[in-house]
Amino acid sequence: MGSFGAISSFGHSPMSRPPRIQKIAPHPMLQAIMTARVKAGMTIPELGEISGVPYRTIQKMIYRGIGHYANIEALANALGYELTLTKRPSGQKESK
Repeated sequence: MGSFGAISSFGHSPMSRPPRIQKIAPHPMLQAIMTARVKAGMTIPELGEISGVPYRTIQKMIYRGIGHYANIEALANALGYELTLTKRPSGQKESK
């Protein structure tokens, strides 16, 4: 049996929090949606209510930097935008 303050098998003491996962830079499409949300003066819970995407899902999308296409589309539509697919000219590299 371990004593108080011992290190657990997860690499941290039982009384401390586990290490935080580093936040990922958001995908440009998600970043544009979040910028549009701020410009519209809308909170994340308001956007969730209007779009039908749960608040927690939006938080995870922001934290992870990407989300499912259907959720991104619902957020864009709620802000008055639509997503389109455009073919890049041949030879042009993917933008990041």
